[in-house]
Amino acid sequence: MYKEAPELISCLARKHKKRKKKYPARKYKQAINNKTSILERPEIINDRLEFGHWESDSIISAGQKPGCNVVIERCTRMVHITKLNAKTAEETEKALVNKLIHHPCDFVKSITYDNGTENSNHLKTNDQLKCDSFFCQAYHSREKGAVEQVNGLIRRFLPKKTDITQISDKKILEIEHILNSRPRKCLNYRTPLEVYEQYRKDLPISSA
Repeated sequence: MYKEAPELISCLARKHKKRKKKYPARKYKQAINNKTSILERPEIINDRLEFGHWESDSIISAGQKPGCNVVIERCTRMVHITKLNAKTAEETEKALVNKLIHHPCDFVKSITYDNGTENSNHLKTNDQLKCDSFFCQAYHSREKGAVEQVNGLIRRFLPKKTDITQISDKKILEIEHILNSRPRKCLNYRTPLEVYEQYRKDLPISSA
C-alpha cells in the first residue's frame, strides 16, 4: 500500500514507512568445538574426593575492557588471578597455563569452564597441561559454584565498574595472596595454602 500511495504515510499516527524492530538482532556466540559436558564429569570430581580439578571464569572490567581470569581448585580452594591484556581465547589460555603449569602434574587433572568464547582454546590448554576439560550447561554458571563464590570475594577488592586495566599486577597478586591465606569454614578453618602444602607433603617421592 505504501508503494502505491506513499503520500498516505503522513496520515499515519506513527509516520514511518516500516516498523522498526524493538530489539536488535541477537548475536550468537561462536561455537566451542569438542566440548565435554559437565554431565559427563566423574562423580569423584563432583564430590570433591580428588585433588587437581579446577574451575575457570572471567571477571569483567568496566567499559567492556579486559578483566581477569580466575581459576580455583575445588578441594583446596587455591585460587589464581591473572589480569588479561585482551578478551581473547589466546589470553585466557596463556593465563591458565602460566599459573597452573607450576603445580605438580597430578594437581592439574581437569578444568571446568562456562561457554564463553574466551574458553575456545581449551584443547590447547589441555595439551599443555595434560588435563581434561568440561563445560557447564548453557546458562548454568552455578554448576561451577566454587569460582562463582570466589568471584564475589574478589569483587570486594575490585567492585563492578572498576577499570581493571588500571590495577597493577602487584595489587592482583596481593588479592590472590589474601584469598589463599584466608581461613575457610569448608576447610575446617584452615587456609587454602595450608591445605595445599599438606597435599604436597603427602605426595609420593618420584624415583625419576
